[in-house]
Amino acid sequence: MIMTPIYKLLLVALCLLGVISCSDDVPEPAAPARTVLVYMAGDNNLAHYIGGNLKAIERGCSIENLNGGNLLVYSDSINEAPRLYKIEPGKNGGKRVLVKEYPEGNSVSPQTIRDVIRDVSEAYPAESMGLVLWSHGTGWLPANPSSYMRSFGPDGNDYIEIMELAQVLNDFHFDFLAFDACYMGSVEVAYELRNCADYLIASATEVMGAGFPYDLMIRPMFSSTADVRGIAEAFYTYYNNMSGLMRSASIAVVKNDELSGLADACRAIFSTLSDEQLWAVPLAEVQPLEYFFQKTHCLYDMDDYVQHLTGGQTDSYAAFRDALDRSVIYKACTPQNYFAQADLQDIETFCGLSVYAPQEIIPAMNAWYHNLAWWKSVYNAGE
Repeated sequence: MIMTPIYKLLLVALCLLGVISCSDDVPEPAAPARTVLVYMAGDNNLAHYIGGNLKAIERGCSIENLNGGNLLVYSDSINEAPRLYKIEPGKNGGKRVLVKEYPEGNSVSPQTIRDVIRDVSEAYPAESMGLVLWSHGTGWLPANPSSYMRSFGPDGNDYIEIMELAQVLNDFHFDFLAFDACYMGSVEVAYELRNCADYLIASATEVMGAGFPYDLMIRPMFSSTADVRGIAEAFYTYYNNMSGLMRSASIAVVKNDELSGLADACRAIFSTLSDEQLWAVPLAEVQPLEYFFQKTHCLYDMDDYVQHLTGGQTDSYAAFRDALDRSVIYKACTPQNYFAQADLQDIETFCGLSVYAPQEIIPAMNAWYHNLAWWKSVYNAGE
């Protein structure tokens, strides 16, 4: 059959339509499973550890370990502009690539933290996100009432309180939130941050200045389902294999959606007690997890404290213990921990989380404690 020009045009049009249809059916490339941001607020006396941590991160960023994911590092050091790097994986490690340089500013301000996380989440979208916060830390304690306390930070003389940090992080959601910082493994911190991440990974005591062994922790961070136990185990094993002062580490993994049950169990105990009953706990017999002051402690092992508070044989204690076991899914602690103000100290009981013990002799700290979501839920229930 001889085709007329009109038939030829129709045939060409049909072919083009087929091509266009096929191109519409091509699926978009799948998003990476995970983007992880390591946020290093190092404009302080930890600055000299940044270089070593960056090198460890690069060592850990093999193609296999990153598993197709994105690793970003925000680094703010003394006398340097903050920079955002992407670690491009290689066969035997990664390479730092500068993504953005920020103007000099306060890296622990709520706005800066929010802006950097948003920059990363928008530029490197993924099915899920992990966050590591790197700096000094003193848990929920108020920023800078003494030279030893800094909440989270500092950047120069600036800090961020845990309530402010929660407001920032609640704008996002993470598979895991890990603190490469001291003292962030408290029930009060976990409860304040319970809505921003599935899991909290943190130490209830001090973290050695060298911080996380990142080259050993990258792989579990980027497993298809974030291996939160593996992240914590890598940290603990690294320090437990050391000797002397360096054999010092505590770590826990908290399953945040179980914290409401823990709060319920604690409310049944704490909300029924008067100040006088709380103050009567023999704290000299309870395991302390910090050494900020000469005459008292603020942070105690949570299980040891509640056991002394209840006598340890009651139904309410059993319910608490069950809720704690569901909340803390992994914990580990070396036999001794190093404290800057007290050298090595024995750790005889460790449940994974610290808790505050209200005391008559520190009324200002008691008053500050009333700002926390944990106190409002557990102590102040019904008021």
